[in-house]
Amino acid sequence: MLISLSSSCLSSGIKKLGSSSSSTNTETDNTSSFTITVAFRDPSSDSGTPERTVALQGVSGSTSASFANYCNDTGSDCTCEFYTSTSDTSPGDTADDGISYSSTNNTITCEMESAIADASVSSYTYVRLKSTASDYVASGLIPIKTSLALTDILGSIDTTKARKIFQYGCDFTFLEGQGLSTLPGICTASQSLGLITATYNYYLYSGIGDSASTDNNTTKKGTQTVATACDFQFLQQNCLGSNGASVVKFGLLKEQIAPFSVKLSAPPAPNVAAETIGFAALPDVNNNCPTGLSKIRPYTVTPSSIVPGIAYHSSPNGPGTNHPDGIYTSFVNSSNTLNNQIFASTTSTPDSFDIYRQDNATTCAAGGSCLQVAFNQPEQIYGYTYQSQSPVLCVIPSSSVEAL
Repeated sequence: MLISLSSSCLSSGIKKLGSSSSSTNTETDNTSSFTITVAFRDPSSDSGTPERTVALQGVSGSTSASFANYCNDTGSDCTCEFYTSTSDTSPGDTADDGISYSSTNNTITCEMESAIADASVSSYTYVRLKSTASDYVASGLIPIKTSLALTDILGSIDTTKARKIFQYGCDFTFLEGQGLSTLPGICTASQSLGLITATYNYYLYSGIGDSASTDNNTTKKGTQTVATACDFQFLQQNCLGSNGASVVKFGLLKEQIAPFSVKLSAPPAPNVAAETIGFAALPDVNNNCPTGLSKIRPYTVTPSSIVPGIAYHSSPNGPGTNHPDGIYTSFVNSSNTLNNQIFASTTSTPDSFDIYRQDNATTCAAGGSCLQVAFNQPEQIYGYTYQSQSPVLCVIPSSSVEAL
């Protein structure tokens, strides 16, 4: 299962938002100077002490909305003031060297000064960005959010442009047969068969206005493929089993709108060519995503072919046991056709790609028919570790697109 990514230049035709919230500090405020879509302090980043950094997100893809116009390319010509209410007249300041600017994301981040006690951080619910240059341009008071809705994350982008991405699994079954040189082959009296199984992943999408043919339904989703060997019928591909439930993994944009510049493609079902599932953003040079987006990346696993003479492993990456002599299997990964690729979080390695074997419990009949063959319970024989691929991508968190 192969996925792909591509990017190209973007149009800067982004809608410019209206002025931010007004402030009581009107003598120095010029709210039309800064276009701030959201201010966010992420409490999930707390590590024993409260998160003190507030991110102010600007409009992407618009030169006129760049914070650099007033704060310069590093942000050092601006500062943040933190307020406990709209009537607060003694704001807290930004820590020394506590402001930074990402031109890629058009994001200003400000760290609260140490004079603001840890116990008081959550009391500061407004932030005001102002220039320290001669113009002394300032925003209004912007509410500091600690959780973000889809509208907060997308800012000037219409939420109907978003879609949720589903992942589901299909169980593939491969045969093994003692004394066979090909499968299905011609089975002999008392022939022993075995089953090799592995789960492969596929992606679907759904959003407002998406057509039924590309939505999360069985017209697009893989179902079941039956194969026959020596009168024995088995599900060669089964997308309706316990691994076939579709799970929302993240969100993307339907269209290429800044900052969502990278096209993601993935196959929707077995034996179906990859199709575009949407567009993701890229992190900046410091590996930070635009405010509210989560980081994922592609991961690939390349399992080895199972051929006579190799060792089965009784546990993931274990020492293995001898493969029975003369066993031929149809699990042959020529040209990487049995690779699996997924999109997953960058914060933890995905679970291993596991391969299971069911050995023969009841052999084929004396006449060579395997109609009544039976198998023992599956045992894991391999557990392959996924390898991370580039690039890191910024996507909408699954919780923000569940309701689409």
